[in-house]
Amino acid sequence: MSEDELLKIFNRYISNTKYKQLIRIKELVIGNIPSSTKYSINSHQTKVRISTIALKHIYDKHVFRNELLDEFKFILTNLRKVIQKPDVVVSNKPKRKANFCFIKTIKNKNILCTIEFADKKLYVVTAFILKDQGYLKGTKLLWKS
Repeated sequence: MSEDELLKIFNRYISNTKYKQLIRIKELVIGNIPSSTKYSINSHQTKVRISTIALKHIYDKHVFRNELLDEFKFILTNLRKVIQKPDVVVSNKPKRKANFCFIKTIKNKNILCTIEFADKKLYVVTAFILKDQGYLKGTKLLWKS
């Protein structure tokens, strides 16, 4: 999947929608996790998918709730890199929806992408710029590059 495909999905189904507006549900493979990462999270799957629901959630959180359009664009253009070449993988915080946090530093910003197992597949749940390292309290290091 190219970054253009993610942008096309965003532009077609999410761009210019209202806050929490219902959207058409689509999903696409955003990238493959590295083999070493695959083993560290005890997965047989390498393909990571993203749904329009997750993309809309990330968009709403950044654009409407926090007015961070530039931050959203930065995440959108780098999300594939976070998945395919993470710097660190940790378990997610207890009682959170996703199982894992993939973290990558790009241009001095730590992008955190949460990933979950669902229906024997890997899915992006959310992504954001990690500004407070306190979020990582209670997580366990699973893999580091």
